Amino acid sequence: MINNFFRPAVVLNGHGSQAEIHHTTVTITESELDRAANELADAVGKHWHTEADSRGLLKSQVPVHWQVSRHRLTTRVAAAMAERGPRRFPPLPGVAPVTEKSLRAGGDLTDLHRVYGGLASGRLMIVGPAAAGKTSAAVVLLRAALDHRANPARAPYKSGIPVPVLVTLDGWAPGDERKDVVDWAVERLSREHKGHRYLRQLLDTGRIALFLDGFDEVGEEVRALAVAALESAPFRVVLVSRTEEASDTAGRELPAGAVALELKPVRPADAAACLLDSLDDPAPAAWQKLVRQLLEEPDSAVAGALADPLTVSLLVEVYAPDGPVEKLFGLAGPDAVRDHLLDHAVAAAYTRKPRPRGCRPYSPETAERTLRHLAARLTEEDTRELRWWRIPSWPGRRSRAWITGTAVTVVYLTVVVLALAPWIGPLWAAGAALMGWTLGTLDAGIRISRLHHEKQLTSAGWRDVLPLLAITGGLFDWITVTGLTWLVLRFAGHPQSLLQCCLLGLPYGFGGVLLRGRAADLVVRTIVAPFPLARFARDMIPELETETRVLGPRDVWRHHTRMLFPLGLLAGGAVGLYAGGLAAMSNGAGFGLALGVAIGSGHALIAGVLSNAAVATALTAVQLSVREGTPLRLMTFLDDAHRRGLLRASGPAYEFRHVRLQERLARRP
Repeated sequence: MINNFFRPAVVLNGHGSQAEIHHTTVTITESELDRAANELADAVGKHWHTEADSRGLLKSQVPVHWQVSRHRLTTRVAAAMAERGPRRFPPLPGVAPVTEKSLRAGGDLTDLHRVYGGLASGRLMIVGPAAAGKTSAAVVLLRAALDHRANPARAPYKSGIPVPVLVTLDGWAPGDERKDVVDWAVERLSREHKGHRYLRQLLDTGRIALFLDGFDEVGEEVRALAVAALESAPFRVVLVSRTEEASDTAGRELPAGAVALELKPVRPADAAACLLDSLDDPAPAAWQKLVRQLLEEPDSAVAGALADPLTVSLLVEVYAPDGPVEKLFGLAGPDAVRDHLLDHAVAAAYTRKPRPRGCRPYSPETAERTLRHLAARLTEEDTRELRWWRIPSWPGRRSRAWITGTAVTVVYLTVVVLALAPWIGPLWAAGAALMGWTLGTLDAGIRISRLHHEKQLTSAGWRDVLPLLAITGGLFDWITVTGLTWLVLRFAGHPQSLLQCCLLGLPYGFGGVLLRGRAADLVVRTIVAPFPLARFARDMIPELETETRVLGPRDVWRHHTRMLFPLGLLAGGAVGLYAGGLAAMSNGAGFGLALGVAIGSGHALIAGVLSNAAVATALTAVQLSVREGTPLRLMTFLDDAHRRGLLRASGPAYEFRHVRLQERLARRP
């Protein structure tokens, strides 16, 4: 059964649902939707367990409390309750409705789920100043919501418990009338959560709850439009934002029925207890002095700095139990203490003993030099997200393109001349190579220009790139083309053996597999599939048929290195096999093999090397290593920094642990 609040685009009953999507009616049973929601919940749970571990959220946390915000972020608390008005969302199974009295009483992070699950408006905001732990609070709430859903006692009611999904607002244009909030959410979730065919239906029926981080990082006009768009969203929404930006937006257009919970400063007693828990008993004299100052002098610089959980955790990480913590006593002001700890965070992460599992022995100097360069680049681009496939667009790409293009050209010309010279002579072979290189330059230019596209091709694995439907269709194409070729040649008076016809049809079969899968761009400008088929090829791509998973930066990297690279080489091989097979029919197998190698190598180099973002990123890393002294294997370093807690994963992109850390690193010479 569905609430009246939900849009009529999806109508559920006991048997199934009908969803109108792009003028197409799709019938889906409730069991299919429930199964899709369960698969998504499993994938999100695995991802955020790993990410929470890397952020230190599975260990003992600094106690953080919240209260209803007093910054004009909520018109009337009662408007969000069902006590005096209609209920937009029923309370989640096992959660009591939130009352105004219980809400105003406040609570800690463990109480967030009580508010989230029992709020009648389904609109919750988590706000606070910088470094207050807002994103960590959202992750804690998300994991609590997943645990609540996974509780065996809730099994009969799972369809009424939405799957929480945390994303950023990046890429949303709420003023675009052609794309509403559900359209944007479907597009965003499709990029980061692979393996789903029913994302729109799950959103329309409230089986997904969106946790939107970074509300303060978009423009003021966009925030206002986003608030208006989210009011009609048919799912629960949790917004995470700094208090100041949220107040500026709310001053113009208050979110209807939203309740803003503001994270309070860490209590001195809680911070002191957290510090003492990390020390041996008895604590060193300098630490005892710091704890006393924290408890007895609430106006001191140290007490002011330790009012947020980030600084408390940094203090524990930067100074070991026997570290020179007395250096903090001479600093003037809380900001000076925070900056001092942030300036030592990188060195502490790379000198920490024992080293986190899976981490490599980078020197602190190399790590800081690399992170400074990355922070400066992100700050210059006015972004927090480090998308590795954007790295090749940084300064120096023109020289790299020339070097790469020259190297590929030399390899191609050498292969062509060596392959064809014994058959047509060196001069004719060189002429053929130059002609092929000229024709391939346009294709290479088009592919290289797409290297830095914001929406890189991502997948959940081989079964996504080459689904069973694509393989079946490719086999059908192969058999059909083989049979037709055999019949046409026989009736034309040039009969060929069935084996030779199979070889001629094989490239069409392989091209059919790629066209029906998610690697269509590898073949849409080849002999097997000419350029006009590009749009048709994309329309043929089927829905995902693979296991659901949340994509991280390493997943996208593996997609380009382990799948797109070999597929590009195979696409070149298919073109070479086609051209070589035709040549062999009239000029013999030897010449056919030579021509196939000559033509196929060019396509393989373009599809597998020049147009591969991972190859371009690896070459850029070499440039940076020579010029900036960064590690040669940059992606390995980024993964290492993530394991050490300096970076965090936000979908397929990396981010610095905190925006202030990025700012400090970017400013340092």
